[in-house]
Amino acid sequence: MAVFAAQVTPPGAPEPTGKRAVAVDAGHLDAYTGFYKLSDYSLLTVERKGNGLTISPIGQFLAQGTIDVSAQSDTEFLVPSIDVTLEFVKGPEKQAASVNISEHGVLAIQATRVDRVTADRIRDALAARVKEQKPFPNSENALHLVLTNSASEKGMSPLWAKNFASQHDSIEKYYAALGPVQSYRFEGVTDYGWDIYDVQYERGAQQIFIQLDKDGMLVSSVMRRQ
Repeated sequence: MAVFAAQVTPPGAPEPTGKRAVAVDAGHLDAYTGFYKLSDYSLLTVERKGNGLTISPIGQFLAQGTIDVSAQSDTEFLVPSIDVTLEFVKGPEKQAASVNISEHGVLAIQATRVDRVTADRIRDALAARVKEQKPFPNSENALHLVLTNSASEKGMSPLWAKNFASQHDSIEKYYAALGPVQSYRFEGVTDYGWDIYDVQYERGAQQIFIQLDKDGMLVSSVMRRQ
């Protein structure tokens, strides 16, 4: 799974569906603007732009900067070029309380609305990780969960464990082609706050990117073949 092309991604993901955009009432759009917590180190900012919305994610694997999204209904928006949708969930007040983010139709993140103070704390936490260039506590244990294609939910967030399990068979085949692990090495922290490891196999190599929360739970990962 990958939010904004972010999480475990063996080759062969389907292409985006590309639905036609619809017009959404300005009142609905205004209700969706604000900040949403993607993780302890990543944030989504939603803003108005003309008759639509833009999103600005930080702490995500590939998507950075400001992105125009395409309305598919009053509550659902599509991120262009990648098959990622955002579905806003109304709260007791007029504003959206959360946003459900799915990739290829599968729920990847349930992000809750946060205030500006909390948003600034997330930004500061991400900046500190990038500056210090230290692995997450429990980083190596999380790496082993990915390397072994673990079938256990231990050490993973509940949603990530569900998504990881759904890809178990395809990842198993992917690993079989690479052969046994020969070695791995921590390479540092990316600009978006994820730990990166170089992994050597009997028949190839890849980079593995992992993101943990402040409790040391694995919340997402990416595999990129070299």
